[in-house]
Amino acid sequence: MKKLAMVAAVILLISTLVFAHEGAISLYLDETIGDCDESIGAFGIVDINLYYVKDQGLELGRSYEFRLVATNGTAIYNQPVWPPTFQASIGDLVNGISVAHSVCIGSGETVTWLGTIPVFNVGADTDTFQVRVVDNPNSKPGPGDPIPGIYITLCDENQTMVQVIGGTFIFNGECNPAVETKSWGAIKSLIKR
Repeated sequence: MKKLAMVAAVILLISTLVFAHEGAISLYLDETIGDCDESIGAFGIVDINLYYVKDQGLELGRSYEFRLVATNGTAIYNQPVWPPTFQASIGDLVNGISVAHSVCIGSGETVTWLGTIPVFNVGADTDTFQVRVVDNPNSKPGPGDPIPGIYITLCDENQTMVQVIGGTFIFNGECNPAVETKSWGAIKSLIKR
């Protein structure tokens, strides 16, 4: 019985470290944050949504910074559709973008919609590929040289910048929504397999 309790404690500790996070900017089909894959054919287009997932992190303030990277050479992004509170952006999705809003957009929210990004597969390639939210190489969370990262601002008077993690969307394959918090029941079901 002690061994079983010890195994359960270790699994719980590991799962907390693996599945919990301090906030993430990630890509999903909708606000359920459970669908992070879709099929796209040659010369096809799919709209994916960008979300801030709070989990154990802080509430999103007025701005965020990130960059998108596709693992194939034939995916391009069209002009994003931003929320109505959108105020301005600097940069672009491929090289790094900073997006600002007129108000704090994540107050009291666990999942905040940040925009919709049309992804075009402009070639005949239909192999599995990923679109990942990665570090903006031009981020300047404070004075001095840039410090690459994925950042959000807090809803405070200083608009304090904090670093968060990025997520992945998979085309023509399957994903496991990595930034979704897992329950103890879900972890126990893995043991039963």
